[in-house]
Amino acid sequence: MLTNDLHAFMYSKVKPINVLTYDTFLACLEDRQGKFNTGNYESIGGYKALIDVDTGQPYSVVRDTYQPIDNAEINTNISNLCREAGLNPNIKAYNHNNGAAMAVRYQFKEKGRFIRQGPNSTKKTFLCPEIWAYNSYDGTQTARLTGAVYDSACENGIAFKNTINFYKLKHTKNNADMAYIVGTELDGYFNRLSQQIDLLESWANIEINYMDTIRLLEKIKGVSFLDKSKPAKRQAEKIGDKIHYQVYGEIRDRGQENINLWSIVSAVTNYSTLREDKGSNGHGISTNSLNVGVSRQENVASWLTNIVAPFAENRLNNVAGGLV
Repeated sequence: MLTNDLHAFMYSKVKPINVLTYDTFLACLEDRQGKFNTGNYESIGGYKALIDVDTGQPYSVVRDTYQPIDNAEINTNISNLCREAGLNPNIKAYNHNNGAAMAVRYQFKEKGRFIRQGPNSTKKTFLCPEIWAYNSYDGTQTARLTGAVYDSACENGIAFKNTINFYKLKHTKNNADMAYIVGTELDGYFNRLSQQIDLLESWANIEINYMDTIRLLEKIKGVSFLDKSKPAKRQAEKIGDKIHYQVYGEIRDRGQENINLWSIVSAVTNYSTLREDKGSNGHGISTNSLNVGVSRQENVASWLTNIVAPFAENRLNNVAGGLV
């Protein structure tokens, strides 16, 4: 259930005003009548301030060439498409950068199904397609939609290269009036995500050894490990080591006897899923920065597609090797 503040943020609109000297700018924002009296002061050329149409809240100061795309435009289009398709998604919203950047998560549980979590596991998890909608009023995020598979066991979003950023608009003059979403794109997205769920289910049946686990984790862009040639007490724990420890937690929680590819992927996507805390079940690594979260999501999507998928295909086809 969205709070009133988050609902208002999802459907917010902005308008530009001149950037003035400090005292006058504050006076403009504090004018309860909505009148922006510039007095005798001059505007600062080349820049504009973006304020909320309804509340007058300032979001950012941007270049004149920056064309805002309203959160309301994106989320209204998604809501309309869902209604036309008879879908009722579960929605989670996050605001960042003091409200200037948005991430909204639409989960389509009517399109999902349960899968078994390992060859010897009696436990199941529910997987379903989801859409992540991103936007910003401060230039930090392009307006975009990313598709992922939602895993209910750990609240992760698992994105692949063919579903990430499947809709993307930069904040430029030619794009600002094009913030609509074509329904056929969503149809194709659901088809791709259904195939990804089949793929993830097959990965739950691939057991791998310790060395291949380490080799897989070392292939993730931006992830580092402790340098074992140096005393551990002189080093801060690295994110790669945290992910490695998480693999064994996944094995335990999912009722597996050995390491399988699914437990590794789940541990990695704990790291790459945007969240404000570790989630209701204690899983995950907090990702408070939207920019960091999006970067991790993109890096892990490339890792899943370029490293993990070929490795899994070789194992399923009984082909030796695949990692060096």
